[in-house]
Amino acid sequence: MSPGSYDKTGEYHRCYPILALALYRVLARNCSIVAWAGVRIANADSSNILGGQQDTFPVKPESNREYQHMAMRAKELSTVREVFPGTRRYTQHTIFELSESIRERDIVTYEHCRRVAIYANRLARHMKWHRRAARELALAGLIHDLGKTWVHNSVLHKPTALSQAEYQEMQRHPAIAARILMTYDVSDELIAIVLHHHETYDGRGYPDHLAGDAIPLGARLLSVADVFDALTSARSYKAPLPLAEVRERIARSAGTMFDPAVAQAFIELLDANPDFQLASRAVPIPLDQIPGWDKHDAIE
Repeated sequence: MSPGSYDKTGEYHRCYPILALALYRVLARNCSIVAWAGVRIANADSSNILGGQQDTFPVKPESNREYQHMAMRAKELSTVREVFPGTRRYTQHTIFELSESIRERDIVTYEHCRRVAIYANRLARHMKWHRRAARELALAGLIHDLGKTWVHNSVLHKPTALSQAEYQEMQRHPAIAARILMTYDVSDELIAIVLHHHETYDGRGYPDHLAGDAIPLGARLLSVADVFDALTSARSYKAPLPLAEVRERIARSAGTMFDPAVAQAFIELLDANPDFQLASRAVPIPLDQIPGWDKHDAIE
């Protein structure tokens, strides 16, 4: 499966083949508990996300009611597809709809995607990408973890290390996201970026173990932005790391996990912008730390 090729400005030159793959559902049995960071989450602001500014930007059905809601969304979107399929406006509308479904499913994943989209857009512009290509990358960043909405809550929010089986389930999320996107009339390069954002420069990533320039350039940029946000934000299993330590880890991983040129550009961006890091507006809280929580209240 060839993902296509990009030049140094992010332009895509070879078509990524689309397969007719069936979607599948994985029902969650436990609801995730998330604490707001004291700030109301704003609605998505496309001009800020796609413009790379400081602030603001489907789905695992948990019940028949949510499944019906998802079906209604699909019906609404199908009307839009008849009007302007294949256009940039259609792509943006589709991505924002899918992003909203991530927000409805898991606010922590949504906030992570929002920040990664902004970081990736800034990095692309710093590397002299054309504004349109940088916006396309930001759209991919906004839904790069769409597949996690189909991962079981017990895996997605596990406060301890994942087992081998659980890690394998988590590794499926890029392919799940790509399969969802294949059902819409979005660009092949956007799908390729989402599918390959966990590939590593030395070929030890997933899902296809691509290495070096075989990895789409957009995915190489998204990978650095993704790891940066993962390390600098709180997760159910870890506290955020200091910015200096994160910078050192990225520099040390150049040539193994990251494209050396991309890692160097990201470090330059960090050094030139002391306020580069975005604030986390939603953080996970372990269930046993919530006052009044009873394990029998969990939804089975």
